[in-house]
Amino acid sequence: MMLYPEAVVLVGVVRTPRDWAWIQAMGAYRIPARQAPPLVPYVDFLAFYHTAAFGADRWSVRFYAAVRGHELARRRDLLPEEPDHPRAGEPYYLLQLGPIQSLPRPIRSPRGRRFTFLLTTGERLLAASDLSELTLAGGERQVLLRALREAGLVVLPGGTVAPAGRSVPVDLRIVCAQGVLGLRWSDRPSERRLREEAPNLWVIPAGALQEDLHGCLRRILERVGRLGGPASPGPLEDS
Repeated sequence: MMLYPEAVVLVGVVRTPRDWAWIQAMGAYRIPARQAPPLVPYVDFLAFYHTAAFGADRWSVRFYAAVRGHELARRRDLLPEEPDHPRAGEPYYLLQLGPIQSLPRPIRSPRGRRFTFLLTTGERLLAASDLSELTLAGGERQVLLRALREAGLVVLPGGTVAPAGRSVPVDLRIVCAQGVLGLRWSDRPSERRLREEAPNLWVIPAGALQEDLHGCLRRILERVGRLGGPASPGPLEDS
């Protein structure tokens, strides 16, 4: 699969050459389930950040691979040569990868960066030369947008909806059979109360997508169901 601009890319850390050899031999990348971001099922590509252990290639992203699927497995099944490891019985996500490919040019960091994962896009991965250029503000929203469209929903850009008789600006609109559901990101208590009262508005607290993407998606789909389920936008598409 070719890396395309809209692709959702997860940048994962490769801590040692031994781990890198395992990734290449197994065609897979492992993530402790307790550390895994909730957006794992929606990732299209994985890019690899090499730490200081890689000598001249340290602190850089040079390679990426398509994610072909994922499964849960215990650590002892992935690394049978370490049966006595303290986390041997813990569950891990195993991301199954396509062929590992080289980026057109390395993406470097002037000094080591400590992170578990970064979320970015195919467009940024291909264009960046510095690690800081990969950071995607509000990247979880892009993953949510993709998940909503894959669920068969018609999602429009921000506009306004009118819950409780007043106009409220929203970040996204979902066309439903009985109206339009507006999605808005806000931590204001008054808007959280409005969320409970208005059937055509869902207010998403900051950080909620990162903490529980699946839960957010489920609650949005429940709201869509209350508005008659998904519908074609018709003339609403240009509103």
